[in-house]
Amino acid sequence: MTAMAYSDLPNHLEAWLTYIAQLHPQTICLELTRVRKLAIALHLISPSGMFSCAEECGINRPMIITVAGTNGKGSCVALLEAIWVEAGYRVASYTSPHLFSFLERIRLNQVPVTEQQFMRACTAIEQKRSELNLSLTFFEYMTLVALWLFRTEKPDVIILEVGLGGRFDAVNIVDSDIAVITQIGLDHTDRLGNDRETIAHQKAGILRAKRPVICGDSKQPISLKQNALDLKSPLYSVAQQFFYKMQGKHWSWWCASHYFERLPMPKLLLANAATALMTVYCASNRLPITDQALYKGIEDANLVARCQICYHPHWCVFDVAHNMDAVKHLAACLHPLPCRGRTYAVVGMLADKLIIETIQPLLAYVDVWCLASLNVPRGAEAKTLGKALECLGVQHYDCFESVAEAYQNATLAMGKHDRMLVFGSFHTVADAQRLFFGMPQVYEEKSGVV
Repeated sequence: MTAMAYSDLPNHLEAWLTYIAQLHPQTICLELTRVRKLAIALHLISPSGMFSCAEECGINRPMIITVAGTNGKGSCVALLEAIWVEAGYRVASYTSPHLFSFLERIRLNQVPVTEQQFMRACTAIEQKRSELNLSLTFFEYMTLVALWLFRTEKPDVIILEVGLGGRFDAVNIVDSDIAVITQIGLDHTDRLGNDRETIAHQKAGILRAKRPVICGDSKQPISLKQNALDLKSPLYSVAQQFFYKMQGKHWSWWCASHYFERLPMPKLLLANAATALMTVYCASNRLPITDQALYKGIEDANLVARCQICYHPHWCVFDVAHNMDAVKHLAACLHPLPCRGRTYAVVGMLADKLIIETIQPLLAYVDVWCLASLNVPRGAEAKTLGKALECLGVQHYDCFESVAEAYQNATLAMGKHDRMLVFGSFHTVADAQRLFFGMPQVYEEKSGVV
């Protein structure tokens, strides 16, 4: 795509998103040559991969945390943010995807950047990109936007969530001080591999020599351990180097040299909280915290649309679960919550997901299936979801052209003691929550990057 003249550059968020999405013929391109070249030209990283704001600004270099994994990344980031912000540190975070506003992906002290900040970064990147005549995918461009803003804001710690895999994800142009790998499951198998060992090897690409690695997967893949051994990177795995257990209404966490008891129960999955604590402990030489900050951060950490239960105007459970392991966790959350009436499931998914395997864990919890076509790039049609249900022995379901239509029909059919379950995609939950909370139906350009 021909570069725009400076005077013709977009002047609002949606226009920028549309423009950037058209710069490269592929939405996902797993290689780092172009984005690394531009990052170096923008002085965002050094040729070695070090984030380069510190030396020239005369400040201490921020600690870099890179978080990869199939499930649990968002929860781990939310916990780290809450703990370090409570401890008084300036925390920058880059995550994906988002629910309502694209700006949710780039945060400073848990607050999304402004549209003006975003556009200023885009303008700077676009000038250099045009000069070098480089094409970037949507996610590559957004990663540079985040790094440009973080360079300007001078945080104490930067948390980068991997979008896809790890080895060839755009955030991997930056050398991290600590690599975190959460639970590993089967997702994006067309790009990452068909088994956990192969997928773990891709995610292990974020490891750096002699720097700590935190593994939050209780079934540690051999390929992850081998990558750590090859790089001489200290590996801290749950149930091996750090541990946790429930204690009534509290929980405890310990490693070889430290023990915390009577920790407050987090709003997020306990396994992710344990992984976050190991990360905090490994960072404590540069980011020391008080016990008070740790306890308060765990208590305050929150992430919407992860088994989010709402009761007004009707009982509804929202969860962005879109793969088998995430949906198994959702099923476990539903198990102790019996419904006196019927459960209506509003489901919309992307076509490149393992649809049958993802839906199967919820068969025992759903009475009425309301299937929605997702009108976004890579979105699956409702009839595709219906065929998956038929393969699982479900013959009765309703298909709708949109999430809004599926949600509204389910709402009209629900009785006093019924509940609604919304899952399958960030897009699905966002569209349904707009209706549930009475939010304006204003949609951004969909980039197709999730």
